[in-house]
Amino acid sequence: AAAKATDPIERMKNVVSFVISGLYYSASQLKPFNPLLGETLQGKLEDGTEIYMEHTSHHPPIANFFVKNENYKLYGRYEFVAKLSGNKLYVRQDGPNYVEFANGSKLRFYLPKIKVKGMLMGDRKCYYAGSSTFFDDENGIKAVVKHSSGEKKGNFFTGKKKRRDQFTGKIFYTKHNPNEKIKFKSKKEEDKEHLKYGDLHQQICEISGSFLEKLCFDDKEYWNIDKNQPSRYIPSEDPLPSDVRFREDLVWLKYGNMKNAEDWKLRLEEQ
Repeated sequence: AAAKATDPIERMKNVVSFVISGLYYSASQLKPFNPLLGETLQGKLEDGTEIYMEHTSHHPPIANFFVKNENYKLYGRYEFVAKLSGNKLYVRQDGPNYVEFANGSKLRFYLPKIKVKGMLMGDRKCYYAGSSTFFDDENGIKAVVKHSSGEKKGNFFTGKKKRRDQFTGKIFYTKHNPNEKIKFKSKKEEDKEHLKYGDLHQQICEISGSFLEKLCFDDKEYWNIDKNQPSRYIPSEDPLPSDVRFREDLVWLKYGNMKNAEDWKLRLEEQ
């Protein structure tokens, strides 16, 4: 829908829907198999969209990706940054990410932080925090999706705790010149700017919903988890020798041999 849109606001709404609708895929606490330097992944979606990924740096850990079909290109990188603060772990997947359409229009976006509680004691809980941000620099349009941290809305006595999967936000015209790069003293200062809509010039619409249920713009539903099913990933039939499917630890895990899988995992990560 975003590729066919001629209105930049409608295109922004569809890109926001695309990103937010995929967040539930990674909302888990499974221990990852750390990718190896040069490790790749190749595949496609059911409509023929091609997917290419590569782990291009180990220190710091960075993964690059490129997704394309005849209507759009989606590309960028993620630098994985983690910070332990007391009993909490904050994880960032720093971009930028770009989606570029056949008509030449381009948007960039950034994913929210992941907050993990209970690292040292208590129950382990994982949820999104901070904001997802989207920029259409050509048209001066910005979208901010504020993810709930379970905070109370209202005062101490009457406040009602929000669910952690819920979000609110706005699409608006920004007052900043898109050709001027804004410098922030820290990532924390930049986060505050987004959460307070510090560069809002003129509001376009409100955003609301839950990444486990639906997404609405001014009460008009654009995505519903029960109605809009994600496209299935299909592995490439002829991948590079560096493809993730050829890792010995994953091969042994597939066959149910946990001891060999763990031995190979440690061996590969120590190389």
